[in-house]
Amino acid sequence: MTRRATTEEDYTARIDRVIDHVYAHYADPLPLDALARVAHFSPFHFHRVFRAHTGETLRAFVTRVRVQRAALQLGRGQTRTSLLELALACGFGSASELSRAFREAHGVSPSAFRRHAQMRKNAQEPLATHPYLPRHERQATKSPLRLKLVERPRCHLAYIRVQNPFAEGRLAHASARLDAYAAALGLNECARVGLSMDDPALLDASKTRYDLAWVTQEPPPSAPGISCGVLSGGLYGELAVCGSVGDLAHAWDRLFAEFLPASGYEPADGPGIERYLTPADFVTWSRFDVVLALPLRRARHAR
Repeated sequence: MTRRATTEEDYTARIDRVIDHVYAHYADPLPLDALARVAHFSPFHFHRVFRAHTGETLRAFVTRVRVQRAALQLGRGQTRTSLLELALACGFGSASELSRAFREAHGVSPSAFRRHAQMRKNAQEPLATHPYLPRHERQATKSPLRLKLVERPRCHLAYIRVQNPFAEGRLAHASARLDAYAAALGLNECARVGLSMDDPALLDASKTRYDLAWVTQEPPPSAPGISCGVLSGGLYGELAVCGSVGDLAHAWDRLFAEFLPASGYEPADGPGIERYLTPADFVTWSRFDVVLALPLRRARHAR
């Protein structure tokens, strides 16, 4: 392996640590120098390194994560908090700061977004499915949601982060690399999971991120191009799904639209997880056998 390739993989792992840190601490102050320390880069150069590797500025990324968390709470968590409380909980300094960023991202104010979400809920309309799916896959037959509540322990991950994962060949290539890593270390008996770092329904597909990972009980060995992390334990709502990528998207939407509103729960901080029971088809996208796992917490109004 060339020195250049090794350096690029090292940079990727360090940028991944920063992205993980932002997702985990989006409500906290995130000054550039603090994030530079997470990545072990000089603050003077870190901003350019981040932009070169992700395609967006650090400030734009942090703002996007915060806006997305606000949108999830407004549109799916159905929060009853005030806009000021929501703004502070998502890392903004004021309601007006949240409103400006939200309108720029979604073209409407947070209040209008919440009203539309409430109208959709009252009308029991399905959530809009992801824009990358063919139209004929958006009409899945409904069946009862057989969802289980499961307590999962904290675990370790060896993962590859894929940006714009639905672009042709990206997940298939990452899957092959991850399989080679697992085979070399004898991890094939471990569980394979995918973690949705972003919601494609709220974000341009080119900016979404998806982590393919092997779950390990102990910290996994480091390897070029493989990042390591931790998946928090806690309560999950789990739903078994077998079908095409369109069926998976439809099941996720039903979980949010049908289960959550009357459940007494709301989404907890953390990615949605797809636990692969069989090898995934990342070429034709026609066959997946997975368990969807959504991190949950008791809804505030239900306490």
